[in-house]
Amino acid sequence: MKKNIILLGGSNSIMQNGLQKGVKEGIEELNEAGLEFYNFALGANDSLHKIFAIVKNEEKFYDAELIIIETNINDYDMLYYAIDFENIALYMNILFRKLSCFKSKILFLILPFMARETGDKDYIERRNIIENFLRQKINHFGFNCIDMQTYYNKFDILPFFTQIDRVHQPEGIMRILGKTIIKNMHKFHFHTHKEETKRNTFCRG
Repeated sequence: MKKNIILLGGSNSIMQNGLQKGVKEGIEELNEAGLEFYNFALGANDSLHKIFAIVKNEEKFYDAELIIIETNINDYDMLYYAIDFENIALYMNILFRKLSCFKSKILFLILPFMARETGDKDYIERRNIIENFLRQKINHFGFNCIDMQTYYNKFDILPFFTQIDRVHQPEGIMRILGKTIIKNMHKFHFHTHKEETKRNTFCRG
């Protein structure tokens, strides 16, 4: 039986020599029969697009061993462009409930990024609203998480790694991250929480 590795993100997931290349190389080095890679990422799209991508390719998600997701930057952009947080939270909630249907290892990446404009006083507040909500949902559902934003802030290295591109990490770093994720795939856990609904709205069967 084939086992799929799925990448579901934004522009950081479609850069040619970045995350997706590292994931592909990791799969090749793992050399496990039947392991297939699918990238359903789309640049500049938030959690709502990820819901559409899952619905459109649902069978591949049900056969997934690992689903890798990055959405915090694009969800932040929605808030930046004055989309109500209630709507953003609604889409994020639906995304998490749908992901809970799959018997797969779910890995969220919280990627580092800087403000759109120098001196943007509301940047940290908006970023924290999105990322803290995301962390809360990850903990609630028991998904895996690599929080690069917190790590960069802790060691005060965010300005260095975003001075050329404020929203995209260097491709070399993301490539290594992708390979490392696949190499350590066996260390990630399966989630145990499944959101129940009366009419099984989100889950099949």
